Amino acid sequence: MFSKFVRKATVLAVLVTFTTTNAWAALPPRTISVNDLGANDVRKQVAESSGVIEFVSPSGRVEVCNTWVLNDDTLVTNHHCLPKGKSRILSHFNVDTDGKKRINQSCSEVIGKNASLDYALIRCEGIGKKVKPVTIDPRDVKRNERVFAVTHFVGD
Repeated sequence: MFSKFVRKATVLAVLVTFTTTNAWAALPPRTISVNDLGANDVRKQVAESSGVIEFVSPSGRVEVCNTWVLNDDTLVTNHHCLPKGKSRILSHFNVDTDGKKRINQSCSEVIGKNASLDYALIRCEGIGKKVKPVTIDPRDVKRNERVFAVTHFVGD
């Protein structure tokens, strides 16, 4: 069961991380506000599950990256965001479009990671009850298929 979950998480991480493909090379980058998307637009649904994660080292150094809620207790982010050594993990999500309602939550630990696929799974108890988890499409992406990446404006 865990390997199936990791495989699905990997698909999301790969889609988010590797947006420069042959299909993207000819397209100019654009930024679209979630406020401009319809309620049934899949990009809005994914954006509603996204936030930022902070890794705070004992010396006070802060690394900030994008994160997504996968289920009730798990976030996914990029492996390259993980700091070397121990750190405190904090997550932040805006749960409305004007940014007035914000969920801030401490997370406990890294529970899975893969440097070559650039993903990390973070335990964050109960987060999926506060922020809607992302739905992951388990199918394989086809060559030259157009994909999109959702990012938070302060993430990488």
